[in-house]
Amino acid sequence: MSAFPTSDLDLTSTAFLSDPYPAYRALQQIGPIHYLEKHQQYFVVSYAACKEVLANTEDFHSSINASFDPVLLGGDGKVHLSRRKALEGIGRPFNKIRIDEWESRIRKICHDLLGVIDERTHFDFLADYAAPLPSLVILDVLGVYEHLGSMLRNWTDVAVSNSSIHNMEYSVLHWDRLKPILAQFIEDCYQEPRDGAISELIHHPKEEYVFNKEELIQLTKILLVGGNETTPNLMGNFLYDIQCNEALGEQMKTHPTLMMTALRECMRRVSPTQIVHRVAARDTPVEGYVIPKGSNLAVCLGAAHRDEAVFEQPSHFDMERDLKKIIPFGWGPHHCIGSRLALLEARIGMEIFLEKYPDIHLEQNSLEFRPSSHVRGFRQMDIRLGNTVTPRFSKEKSLENIILFLHRSQMDDGEFRSLEKYPEGFPFHENGWMYTSASPFIQGNILFSLLDVKHPLVDEIMQKGIMFLKAQLDNPYDLWRYWQHDSPNLNVPLDVDDTAIASFVLEKNGVRLKNKDILHLNLNDEHRILTWVIPNKKTWWKFRLNQFLKKDWEKVSAKVFELNMLEHNDTEPAVAANVLMYLGEQKKTDKIIKQFIQDIEKRKEMTLFFYDDILVVYYHIVRAAENGVPSFRKLYDIINTDVLGIISDTSLNIMKKSMVLYIMKHVSKNDGIIRKIELELLAEINDAEFQWKAYPYFCSKSRIFCGGSPGLTAAFALHALS
Repeated sequence: MSAFPTSDLDLTSTAFLSDPYPAYRALQQIGPIHYLEKHQQYFVVSYAACKEVLANTEDFHSSINASFDPVLLGGDGKVHLSRRKALEGIGRPFNKIRIDEWESRIRKICHDLLGVIDERTHFDFLADYAAPLPSLVILDVLGVYEHLGSMLRNWTDVAVSNSSIHNMEYSVLHWDRLKPILAQFIEDCYQEPRDGAISELIHHPKEEYVFNKEELIQLTKILLVGGNETTPNLMGNFLYDIQCNEALGEQMKTHPTLMMTALRECMRRVSPTQIVHRVAARDTPVEGYVIPKGSNLAVCLGAAHRDEAVFEQPSHFDMERDLKKIIPFGWGPHHCIGSRLALLEARIGMEIFLEKYPDIHLEQNSLEFRPSSHVRGFRQMDIRLGNTVTPRFSKEKSLENIILFLHRSQMDDGEFRSLEKYPEGFPFHENGWMYTSASPFIQGNILFSLLDVKHPLVDEIMQKGIMFLKAQLDNPYDLWRYWQHDSPNLNVPLDVDDTAIASFVLEKNGVRLKNKDILHLNLNDEHRILTWVIPNKKTWWKFRLNQFLKKDWEKVSAKVFELNMLEHNDTEPAVAANVLMYLGEQKKTDKIIKQFIQDIEKRKEMTLFFYDDILVVYYHIVRAAENGVPSFRKLYDIINTDVLGIISDTSLNIMKKSMVLYIMKHVSKNDGIIRKIELELLAEINDAEFQWKAYPYFCSKSRIFCGGSPGLTAAFALHALS
């Protein structure tokens, strides 16, 4: 018998992604297996059929997963079993005894994470707790550098999104950006033994299987995906169940020893992993249906756990049911290798959270499932403690609207329009804000604000935006300028500001550049960073570079000097903050950072040229402090005091209000002020007549023009609210 053809079901549709269970139930009433014409695959929905396919590795191979993971998911047979034994055999890193030894470390990570949000009345359960918990644990287990955690979490979000699942080129593009970073980590492990499972596999291999470098890269990838995905989805789904089921919540408070049982029932009711894939090696019968050779199968664990033939009233949360039958981590030889660790993390994480915060309120308007047919979990879970006031505006909806605006604003080549405005008495003043030339600086700042935002449209924006940044390069040294040399009257030199922000964004997306040595040398004698990339005595030994810079300066228009738009020896604190954020805190930048901090501490003597507002300077400093220059946090008390004075004396436009919110979230401990600013910002964005506009962000030295962009204004708001 052939599988029932289903032409209507679309796994990428909004209706299915928001609630797949009506579709599962309808399909199960017709039959156990269905052919999805749109996706050209067999959809397995009954419990019995799912277990049969997963257990039969001779007829149903995992090789369909090989392009994503050729080591574990994509392997079968004796080689796969030997790899598993090398990982989870006696004494190996993922052996159950070794995993259980991580309990005290997991508890410490939980307490550390909750300590950060201790004095807050609002927080995002996922972003602030459930997501970083397994990420920090798996980084620790593997021995991967902790500072890569945010980048890796962003990548795993991409890896399980519908954009990746249903578009292999999209998935490969994002993996290609991350792979060089992991490859360098693996190489470091070969060169010097360190703590962690990866180094252990290199320097203390077992005879069962010895992984080569490429296999270790792929292994690290899949363990990071598993480590970053299952636990936060499970914890978020469980918290939602507790909030919707008062009796269950009380039971967890009074009988925490039942936590593991409750978590397992939660995984049955809402499986964190909804679908896994197999391919038929030959014509094979399953539950009376013949699956043709070469067919792709989507084995739906989410549907299997709602099969009424196995689980009575499957949509109900029932602590008394037989949970030995559940298969949330798969079944057979490919049962998830990290299942024990994921359950340990979730149990400890929820025990500690519910003990610390017995009285919470989940903001229902923040709830929206992630856009993936293959995993089931929320994108955001805003928590309110005690009796704090519920905001009038949905932050989630506001963020969605900002992202939609940015997506619409981006041009086909990836550019966000850069606008300029001239003061009264100058040419073009009557035109108001006007478009002149594409600016990598505006582009870089917008993309920077999106780096940690998890949304399918943001992935698309970033992909196009990065292509645009690369296209703006007009030299072999990976240096950018505000305008390309297409305006003979106002040719400008290469500058460190455009270069730093563009490079930071590209590097975070896996693009390797060769400009850091040049920026390290672009200093004056007082260890202050020069704004313009110029030939100087520190670069004389780089003959070709020096010759190039000399020729580049010869092209700079005399008019820019006549109009006092710039000088050779310009320095600027807001520019230096961007450059140091890109270079990072290291031995080479130690003197530069110390000089910078001294300059800010003597801020009354500080001259502002290209950013004529101290608020912008502080925004750049805080941004750098949170992204690679932690020494800048020494300035937080100064910044807090000054910004409090600014907001009490000044009426702020929406761009500067966004900057204030971002700054205060990091430098202030006063949640009341932060919440007040956030609500004011949300109120303005949600006003019926609101429109995104350009506001002055930077200017020429002589104040002849200022630059901005509606996209930049929106991006700063998104950055502050995220």
